[in-house]
Amino acid sequence: MKARFLIAIAIALILLSLPALVLAQGPVVSTGPSGEGIEGAPLGSPDALWDQPSDGGNIASSYFPDFGYGFYSADDFSNANPWNILSIFVPGYSYDPPSLSAADSLHWLIYPDVGGVPAGYPGAGGELWSYSCKPGDPEVTISGTSSEDVTLDILMAQGAPLHLPPGTYWLCFYPTLDFGLYGQWWWETSGTTNLAVARFLDPTDYFSSGWTDWTPISTVLSDPSSHDLAFRIEGTAVHPATPSNLKYLHCTGGLFNLTDPLDTQWHELWPIFCREYHLGSWEDNGDGILSYCDTIDMYEKPDGELRPYHVENVTITLLVALPNNHAQNGTSPPPQGNELPQEAMYIELMGGYNESVLMNPVGTLWHEVHPKFCRTYNLTGWMDNDSRTLDWCDGILLMDKGTGEESWWHVEEVSVDIIVTPEPPPVGGEAYPVSKTPLLAPWIALAVFVAAGTGVLVLRRRRT
Repeated sequence: MKARFLIAIAIALILLSLPALVLAQGPVVSTGPSGEGIEGAPLGSPDALWDQPSDGGNIASSYFPDFGYGFYSADDFSNANPWNILSIFVPGYSYDPPSLSAADSLHWLIYPDVGGVPAGYPGAGGELWSYSCKPGDPEVTISGTSSEDVTLDILMAQGAPLHLPPGTYWLCFYPTLDFGLYGQWWWETSGTTNLAVARFLDPTDYFSSGWTDWTPISTVLSDPSSHDLAFRIEGTAVHPATPSNLKYLHCTGGLFNLTDPLDTQWHELWPIFCREYHLGSWEDNGDGILSYCDTIDMYEKPDGELRPYHVENVTITLLVALPNNHAQNGTSPPPQGNELPQEAMYIELMGGYNESVLMNPVGTLWHEVHPKFCRTYNLTGWMDNDSRTLDWCDGILLMDKGTGEESWWHVEEVSVDIIVTPEPPPVGGEAYPVSKTPLLAPWIALAVFVAAGTGVLVLRRRRT
């Protein structure tokens, strides 16, 4: 009995000493699979500009002030259009949680790409943008199974989104962490294979492996399949300048059956506000509704000519006004002249026509067409007028994606919006508008010749 008791005590002491034994070994590059599985960003916004989910693996990325050295990981991403970044999510792992929340500080850096690697590294400069804060600061959310995932709310952190021009960049994240007290943090890997292989850097050659330059993680982990790190960037892509030949037209009759667009009336929202049109003819692309790749003939009022247009998109548009400026009689006649009522705007559903949005609009994205073209909004709240559909007299809460500001708006009108471009003239034809003078010239010449001949005959008869 005594022997069994002593054995039990010995096992207990060994188990209790394991963390100390691990710490005594010093930092390691990776623990292998963390066993935490795939974890998602806590914000879960539909506005994911870049998303590489976790696959459960990990690699070191920490600085240890008690040792005076650290090692860092980074992965690349790219944007074809300018981005306004609102948040950055990075999932991680630690064998002794909650090491991340006990860190001295947290650090995010974005580097330009130079020859397929970051243009610098922490402590050496070269970053395009960086931000550091305490783990308990309000702009930070620490989450996940072991509370080792971190989200930075950039809007809260710096009062405005991070604007990133088009290009290829590298994200680096690491905590400053006392190893002797709290151990080590690892950045989780991803099963995606985007762009270049993620990189690892050991500036002081602690691991004696020569990884003193940015080294592919596939080499560091001795795993050819290792390619990316897990992270998620959320925000808004800034649309490039709209081609000058696009027209945004708004149906003055509200929503209508897209299977029968003939004889509908429209007014232009952009680029020339409130020019009026009549849809005179329609050539369907075969799907039976007014949609992309249809051809329509629009008659510009009051005395313009009929002209063919190519349909680029069909979607839903709202005319909204601040509550103290909304219409009181339940109608919203088209604005007169070139001025919109004070504190009102037209916003267009992003992504195209979708009637289901009218039943549940919360979480949808809209961009302003007039008066300020292409500001983007997230519809975050809806007060229905008991009709169970988005229509006149509803209230909607819009968040400006550029500033983060929210405000309530009154819905004045729900209608259809089409984006069109002029159809090019047929090959060998003449550019619009067609001059009819060349066509009439032979007939005019014949008429002049006949008139002149008649005049000569009349004069001869008079002389005789």
